[in-house]
Amino acid sequence: IYLDKNILFIIYKFINYKLVIYMNILHFIHYLIPISILLIPLLPNKYLIKVIFVPALLQLTWLLCDGCFLSKITKNEINNKHNNFILHLFNKYINKNITLQQSSRFVNLIISTIILISAYKLLYNCEKTNQ
Repeated sequence: IYLDKNILFIIYKFINYKLVIYMNILHFIHYLIPISILLIPLLPNKYLIKVIFVPALLQLTWLLCDGCFLSKITKNEINNKHNNFILHLFNKYINKNITLQQSSRFVNLIISTIILISAYKLLYNCEKTNQ
């Protein structure tokens, strides 16, 4: 089958355009997940009961996948040698000298604190309703 060069170029551009949209959606999801994790303690208790385990499950997937699977998929979009999305944000907005290990520890501290605050909120509400 003979295909014209223009048709091949159009097909190439279409496929490339679809990949760019796909990568942009994944990059957006990558921003959305940390924001949603940070907002978990602000949820009403009826929703908090259902999602309190999400941060722990997120850490478990990081442990099992040897890092974030979204970072591995979108590694071409991340501009550091470690292909780490959070490290890229920390280097850009907080401090350019933060190492991968420091960012990992800081993220673990934040997630642990979110779980602790959420559990305290639920326990305080249970104690308040029992009185």
